[in-house]
This record gives sequence, structure tokens and C-alpha cells, in this order.
Amino acid sequence: MKVTNIFLVVTVVFVSHCSNLLKSEIDYSSKYFPLSEGNIWYFDYPEPETNPWAIRKISDSFSKNNKIYYDWTYGEGLDICYKVRADKNGNILILSDDREYLWFDFSQDSGSTYIFEKDENFGENTYQYNVYVNTNRTIEVPAGIFDSCIVLIFDILQVVDEEISYTFAPGVGIIQIVNDGWSNHQLTKAVIDGNQVGIWE
Repeated sequence: MKVTNIFLVVTVVFVSHCSNLLKSEIDYSSKYFPLSEGNIWYFDYPEPETNPWAIRKISDSFSKNNKIYYDWTYGEGLDICYKVRADKNGNILILSDDREYLWFDFSQDSGSTYIFEKDENFGENTYQYNVYVNTNRTIEVPAGIFDSCIVLIFDILQVVDEEISYTFAPGVGIIQIVNDGWSNHQLTKAVIDGNQVGIWE
């Protein structure tokens, strides 16, 4: 009887430990930035099928500190990788030098601002981006017309020509990237969770 009781206690402790571990490694989803390996977005650059700048994709995932991260990369040949994850509210955090920063905050009200606390160097100075939030936008790009979009505008007031804005559509992710007015790249097509979006011939 004592042996049985000890076995039950050990089993309960083991199951409880595994349950807590699984809970701590929950892979949260994001309505505005779907994170699944194989998700890929094509933007309107020349030769989008082969131009690495035209492609953004979720190429891999990994676990660190009991959290699931995804590698958000460009096309083949560009060694650019953002390590990101979603929090329980669907916001996107970026991992840099073993520190997390809130990057895309979709929980903000329209007209509000927040600080992207990751330092950016311009010349000899270090700054942080102010992020301006616009919500409930209807945006048309080559991939289609999308409602309930969120636009996040990253700007450093002391620096010129560094503003960048991202437009996100629910269930799709980024559909437009604008760099301070000198470039405007729009989504032409995507594969999200196995589903095709936009123009496929």
C-alpha cells in the first residue's frame, strides 16, 4: 500500500511538472502576425520569386527559456534574421542579445504611442523609436483589400529619413512596408498556415 501511494505521489509530481513545463512553453498565436513555419510573404520587388528582398518567411522555430521563438527571415542569400515570438495578447516580441523587446504592439488604441525600447544607432548617437498606432484601417494592396488593419509607424524625432511603417492585416500579417516615403512595398501574395492569399497564377 505504501509503495502504491509513493508511486501515485511520484506520478502526480511528474505530471504536474510536465504540465507546468508545457504551459510555460505555450506557443501563443498572433492574429496580426501569424507565426507558423512555412508562412511566406511576397512583396512587389522586381522578380519577387527570386529576389531575396521581396520575400519574408518563417523559416524555423526554437525553444529558449521555455519560450517558443520563430526565425523571421528574408529570401535565400540574405543573412538577416529576426527572432520573434507572440505573447499571450498576440503582440510580437523580438529577441536581441538575450533580451526581449516589445516590437509590434497590437493591443494599443488608435492614436496612441509606445516606445520600442531596443536601441538604434545613428552616427555617434543612440536612440529609441516612438511608435504611432493607427487601427481599423482598410488597405488595398495587390494581394487584395483588407479590413481592420493596424498601421504601426516607427519614428525617431531627432533623426531624418529613418521612419518606417508596417501595415498588418488580420489573419495575414504584414501587407505593406513603407520606408520614410522613399520606398513602398506591398504584398502581392502569401501562404499563411497552408492557405494561399493574393495573386497566384
